[in-house]
Amino acid sequence: MLFVLVANTAGAQFRQASIGINGLTCSQCSRSVEMQLRKLNFISDVDMDLEHKNGVLHFKTNSKVDMKAIAGAVKDAGFSVRYLKADIDMDQVTPAENGACFKIRGDVYYLLAPLATHTSKVTFRFMDYASKKELQAYALPDKTTAACKGNRVYHIVAEP
Repeated sequence: MLFVLVANTAGAQFRQASIGINGLTCSQCSRSVEMQLRKLNFISDVDMDLEHKNGVLHFKTNSKVDMKAIAGAVKDAGFSVRYLKADIDMDQVTPAENGACFKIRGDVYYLLAPLATHTSKVTFRFMDYASKKELQAYALPDKTTAACKGNRVYHIVAEP
């Protein structure tokens, strides 16, 4: 059965995110990225892993999470995002009419592939930070419908 989602502004909440970072080669590089990420007011903790060149970001409860700001912090530290994935609590999410997107606190999350099941926790990959090769598997929309307009639009797919 196919479920499509629209998030209640107060209900859905990002739990944490994982981010792959291109160019991390030393502990100072990792520390530089960590310090930039810690400046973001919605992040409660950052766990960097230099060996795997990634990090896990923990978010403050009931804070508006800004994925563009996360990518910007990595760029400000002198690096680029290889991938960005985030876990979201979907318990408060209800079916949408258009089936293409859901909103959280004014931001729009455009589904490039439909969700096959409805579970309480879903990990989404933000394709806005994917390589061109990875994006070839998806048809990016030319325009979003009125229901898919908001402050920011992110293109996402659910992780298996």
